[in-house]
Amino acid sequence: MFLHNLGAGLLRRWYFVLAGVLLTLGGGLFTWSVVPPSYEATSTAVLLPPASLVGEEGNPYLYMGGLDQVLTVLTVRLNSTEVAEPLLQGRGRVEFTVEKNVTTPGPIMLVRATGESRDSAMQLLQDVVAVVPENLIVMQDQLRIPTFSRVDVMTVVQDDEPALMIKDQLRTLLAAVAGGLAMTVLATAVLDRALMNRTIKRGRRTRSGGGQAATHGEVKLDGHRSGVPGSGALDGIPEDDHETMKPSSATLQGGELELPTLAPKK
Repeated sequence: MFLHNLGAGLLRRWYFVLAGVLLTLGGGLFTWSVVPPSYEATSTAVLLPPASLVGEEGNPYLYMGGLDQVLTVLTVRLNSTEVAEPLLQGRGRVEFTVEKNVTTPGPIMLVRATGESRDSAMQLLQDVVAVVPENLIVMQDQLRIPTFSRVDVMTVVQDDEPALMIKDQLRTLLAAVAGGLAMTVLATAVLDRALMNRTIKRGRRTRSGGGQAATHGEVKLDGHRSGVPGSGALDGIPEDDHETMKPSSATLQGGELELPTLAPKK
């Protein structure tokens, strides 16, 4: 029932709905132009097992079991404030993430760098990729791991050009449009309710005024001294015969006079 009333109200006030939709479209276009696009560049790296495990003629890709723990510790360090702040400072609106690549098995790391421009995204990606082996060395230095037992890292693939990302623009645009349409529906429903209430009150006042006018126009005449012109002498009846007449009450209602009924003299 509520949805039915809401739909009827929106149809009655279609001009409010149209104005709201136009304002929402204008706001969406403005939001799209204000929120800048972003660019994203990615790089993929893999951890390699130590030489002591592989041997001189061994295949390192066959000995990657157990390196996921090393990858987890390394990603935590790279995402820490100690490492991230020097990389982000003074670059504007940029950010990066380092995480395990969940789409592929093995100790594979995925590095994402985003920026306001192509150059800022690519420069940040290159700087992050450069600090990955440095932090891996620091981690192993802290544990005094021998050189022949150390894990290494190798870049597998890296973007040459960043990709244009419009998800931030699209997310902001959808939020602005949804908010504008919701406000349009709400405002139209409130205005329709207020206008309908005003119309109902005006109709009630009009009916109330008509009823009072009809009541004030009713005049009761009791006897021949009613104050109605001509009631003292009726046509065709002598003045002295009025005493023998028995007039009933006359009523003037709605502008029509109902004359009294006279009983004839016996």
